[in-house]
Amino acid sequence: MTITITVETDAFDVTDLLDELIKVRSLAQSRNERALLKTISYDEDTTQLKLVVELREPDPDWFGEQPKKQAV
Repeated sequence: MTITITVETDAFDVTDLLDELIKVRSLAQSRNERALLKTISYDEDTTQLKLVVELREPDPDWFGEQPKKQAV
């Protein structure tokens, strides 16, 4: 299942951007999902940062990861 999240917030420097990315990553981890950044935009006039992120179940091929092996 894929969920799309849009984050809109004021951002004044790179630290604000990183804070928002960390929040999205934490949300994904708490749901045992992966966060895929779809779009990122910034309006200098209004200092509005907009992130569009997809949360989805981990897929071993998504990042070229190997599936975790389970003990028998």
